[in-house]
Amino acid sequence: MIHSIMSSMSYIPENSEESLTGDWATRLNDSYLHDSREDLVLKISSIVHDNEVITTAWDVNKNRVRSIHVNIANYTRTPRDPAYDKEQLLFISALMQ
Repeated sequence: MIHSIMSSMSYIPENSEESLTGDWATRLNDSYLHDSREDLVLKISSIVHDNEVITTAWDVNKNRVRSIHVNIANYTRTPRDPAYDKEQLLFISALMQ
């Protein structure tokens, strides 16, 4: 099921730089996912704080939050690591099932 969802989605990274969102968290680059079957566009945003990664999926067309996910595991990868991007795709694919 995940494979069929991922094959219909396109991943569009945004070229924004990593920036601080205050003195307590680091915001990672935003990315966009588009599911051509449903005309669904999701903006994926992540913030790292004290080894927690908080990921939000924002439905661009309906202008609302679709899901929030908090990962409390140790965050050791850099934001530009391809494995991190793949994790985001798997996370959002699971949401859409």
